[in-house]
Amino acid sequence: FFFAVFSMPSLARRFALLFPSLLTLSALGCGLSSAIAAIDGNFWSSYWLLFASAVLDGLDGHAARALKATSALGAELDSLCDLVDFGVCPGLIILMWSRLKGEPLTASDPWYESPMVLHLTFLFYACCCAYRLARFNLDDKVPVPQPPHSQKFADMAEEKVAGSGSEEESEPKPLERKSSSLRSLLADVKALAPEVPTKTWLDQYVNRAKFFQGIPAPAAALVTLTPMVYWLHEGTTFFRVRTVTSLVFLLVGIGMICSLRTFSSKMLIRGAVRASDPKTSHLRSRSLLTMVAKAVVVPGFLYLYTQMPYEVHMWVTLGYILTLPVSHLLYKYWLTDHVKCA
Repeated sequence: FFFAVFSMPSLARRFALLFPSLLTLSALGCGLSSAIAAIDGNFWSSYWLLFASAVLDGLDGHAARALKATSALGAELDSLCDLVDFGVCPGLIILMWSRLKGEPLTASDPWYESPMVLHLTFLFYACCCAYRLARFNLDDKVPVPQPPHSQKFADMAEEKVAGSGSEEESEPKPLERKSSSLRSLLADVKALAPEVPTKTWLDQYVNRAKFFQGIPAPAAALVTLTPMVYWLHEGTTFFRVRTVTSLVFLLVGIGMICSLRTFSSKMLIRGAVRASDPKTSHLRSRSLLTMVAKAVVVPGFLYLYTQMPYEVHMWVTLGYILTLPVSHLLYKYWLTDHVKCA
């Protein structure tokens, strides 16, 4: 019994089960440390600590799938830590920056320059992040809406099969002849229409089941910190700090809770993404080419980020904002007509 409990395979398996949660808690520690650094006025340190938190948070789910260590506890822990890492901590960082580096208050300042407005918009941002994460936790329990045309074609196919079976069994009656001719006409129209692909290359990567609803919490934190990153690089601002910060809190908060459909990293994985499937982890590759690409692109991007944080942050933020209308239009109009929902 002693050797069975303390044997190396048993310890290795236990560590594998705990490792994803350790990554999640490490991300939480980095996030809280970033808030403490912001309180002390070390905004670059707070930025990099929050960046480390985002990296660790991005790894924990993929590590859990790769190690076959997924659990309901890990999912709930990840969601709670995300609220702190990307809802509370980024808000506290930019709130402290606005208070310490904002323009001096005067009696002639407009009402939206008031510290109370800044405080309320920060609370709004944090509450929106909590709502966004709670809704995300229900995604697996709520069915994805099906494209309307796929159900119409399925009903037509069932009617055609039922009609052909009845014709073989007996001679159709007058009303049945009329219904049969109508089905034949619909079948001819369908044959002339362009075929809707069901298993295309695009369907393997981009489908309605892989879209996020609303801006995800890490991306929201990225956008929220942008005014501070500009100030850290330039040393000054061309805008009113408290006004812009309140506006960013408000807009990003609305973006998190709205029905806007956004791209997700799950679209880089071919096929359906399941929480218990180790093949749907970015830490595993289905081919040598993808493995080499990940080994080159990811370290290269991280190195570039550390060397040019301002430029990379601004380009990534701008690029993500530009994808928001594209992703929503793609989800709402293009996919319903051309790609079958997974």
